[in-house]
Amino acid sequence: AIVTEQVEGWYEYLIAEGVPMRAELSLTDGRPHDGFVAIDPEGYYLEFERFNSHGENQALMPVLEEIEPLGGVTVSFFTDDVDAWFTRAQGVGLELRTSEVTSESERVRVFVGYDPEVYFLEWDTFLPVGANARLLGVLDRSAPTQTSPFTTHFLRQESRMIRTVSIATLALAALSTPSQAQSPQPDSLAVAKVVAAYHEALQKGDSATALRYLALDAVVLESGGRESRQEYRSHHLPADMQFAQAVPSERSSIEVAVAGDVAWAVSTSHAQGTFRDRAINSQGAELMVLSRTPNGWVIRAIHWSSRNRRTP
Repeated sequence: AIVTEQVEGWYEYLIAEGVPMRAELSLTDGRPHDGFVAIDPEGYYLEFERFNSHGENQALMPVLEEIEPLGGVTVSFFTDDVDAWFTRAQGVGLELRTSEVTSESERVRVFVGYDPEVYFLEWDTFLPVGANARLLGVLDRSAPTQTSPFTTHFLRQESRMIRTVSIATLALAALSTPSQAQSPQPDSLAVAKVVAAYHEALQKGDSATALRYLALDAVVLESGGRESRQEYRSHHLPADMQFAQAVPSERSSIEVAVAGDVAWAVSTSHAQGTFRDRAINSQGAELMVLSRTPNGWVIRAIHWSSRNRRTP
């Protein structure tokens, strides 16, 4: 949740950017708070809220007035195995605030990392002590199922709880819990499966899954330019998904080479159809460089090139 005095400005900005809404902004005089909920392109909820001068907020308003704007967002994950998540975060190269899991007030074990997209990511395991009894009871009743791709983030406001999904679950959680790493399999087959799964996600228009296969420091080279993962997500990824959905493509078999913890995959493709009222008949080539992590292979670099196919 983002607390701001500029709810209307944020709403107008996100609407102009084409961000879909889960709950529209509706302003009513005399309400204790105003706000709306947007749906991030990667699937998690963003709640923007303004607390108004109202009897319900008498205790809260003085606290808010004393807090300086932080200029950032903290996303917290409640887990019963903070050590496993710490090991996983180290394994994928997440920048960490401390070199180990720390204890606070003998009530919680915690570590904090820095997401490349300027989020502060915090993992907490609340210890079974008397002071945590009520909170642990709530968490036990609300725990996600083992197969859920979501991590639950609780923000307590009276008896209200909001569930949200973080982009960090895409980078760290994959679609599993820490104990569910990819099964061992021949390296070349595992690499080919990652490449195929990435293209399948593009064809389905599933940006969250596509980004899950890209390392946090991945680079994409296409159309004579270079993009970081974040730049690709914001710029070319939507168009690539639209193209993959609109234009049928025949892909060659994938040639994979593995050298230790590094692999590269080469393939070609032929795309023919219509995209945005333009006839397409092109030959494409693709090179992907992948690296091995504790949770499987991830894509570190992609290079695409294409040319119009000559008609015989």
